[in-house]
Amino acid sequence: MKVIWSPKAKKTLRSVTKYIIRNFGITAAEKFKESVIKAEKLLCNTPLIGPTEPLLANHSRLYRSLLVNNLNKVVYYVEDDIVHIASFWDVRREPKELVEDLEEE
Repeated sequence: MKVIWSPKAKKTLRSVTKYIIRNFGITAAEKFKESVIKAEKLLCNTPLIGPTEPLLANHSRLYRSLLVNNLNKVVYYVEDDIVHIASFWDVRREPKELVEDLEEE
């Protein structure tokens, strides 16, 4: 399987990484990056591992999510041999914003 990040998900990931560097340092950012890489590899090997996103059940795509760490998850869908990461999501945000975020896609 191949993993493709949407531009919006990439932008959010960069933003979170910069925030971690500014507030917690390079070591914390490297640990964060390792958790993202681990999640990406897990999705490559077992793309259906994440539970379906109940808030997105009425969407045309079957979205799933996988926790990267305690505060972030990737929201993705599988199409052919590709895992599409549609959103990099801070789980502390209002859940309805996730629906709005992906409706723009």
